[in-house]
Amino acid sequence: MLKKLFSLLLVMLISVSTFNCIYASEVQTDSSPFYEEKGQVVFDSVKLTNKNGRIEIQKSTNVEQSQKLSQKLDDPDIQDILSKYMGEGKTPVAIGWTKVYLKDSKDSNNNIGVVPMTMEDVERLSGNIASPNAASGTPTVKGNFTLYTLVGYDNYDPTALFAESIGKWNGGQYGSNGPASDNDDFMTITWPNGYVLTSSTVFGDCSGPYKKDEAYSSVVWGFGEESGEVILASNGRNDNSSGTRKWVSKYVHTWAETVPSFNISLTDVGITLTNSSASWQIASSLIY
Repeated sequence: MLKKLFSLLLVMLISVSTFNCIYASEVQTDSSPFYEEKGQVVFDSVKLTNKNGRIEIQKSTNVEQSQKLSQKLDDPDIQDILSKYMGEGKTPVAIGWTKVYLKDSKDSNNNIGVVPMTMEDVERLSGNIASPNAASGTPTVKGNFTLYTLVGYDNYDPTALFAESIGKWNGGQYGSNGPASDNDDFMTITWPNGYVLTSSTVFGDCSGPYKKDEAYSSVVWGFGEESGEVILASNGRNDNSSGTRKWVSKYVHTWAETVPSFNISLTDVGITLTNSSASWQIASSLIY
């Protein structure tokens, strides 16, 4: 079953497909050592509706775009996210995501945690490597983790934009050290240059959230992670931004003592970690 799954992923997702910035998906990035499924959906040219508990496209100016967008609306996580925010009187404008598949790993002190699989791991699972190195072996999937970046506005005031980083653990085969370990995880969100970040908070399946740092249009929060979903919610206003805008979310997972260092610039949050063998980070973004 796993071989079929990953063979299908490799065949369908290694190429990049886009259409008028409505939908884009790709696998792997040049800067990441992990196998990643990345993409974004922009909703501002379609009208969504909740029909008997399912989010569907009510109106669109392009049939082909609607068909391709409908495929992503079959994703249960996307359905849950859209249903939640539309039910709160909000209008999602765009959502981006990065998804990784997890496997067990040990740090230098033999602490066990989960880390994202590499492209080679996926090839081993798909059987594309005929004679795997016995030392490397074939990994076992331990669930997955998806980091979403969501942007939208409150219906009562379309100028009141919100942006959220949403981290979602799926699968539940993580063991005692990931998630729900004694060591904090971290989430960040960065608004486009020209926006002012007015507020932020963290809630969901986590404990003891605290603001770690904030500067320019970025904020960093730490918390004790748990299996499930954690959300970094933020609000902002446009002071002098125009044209194409980019929001970026980052997530840092640790399962042993790790000292993070955050370097916030005008457009990004740089992250440096001690004990990097017991931690990893991924990013998601959307351009709108």
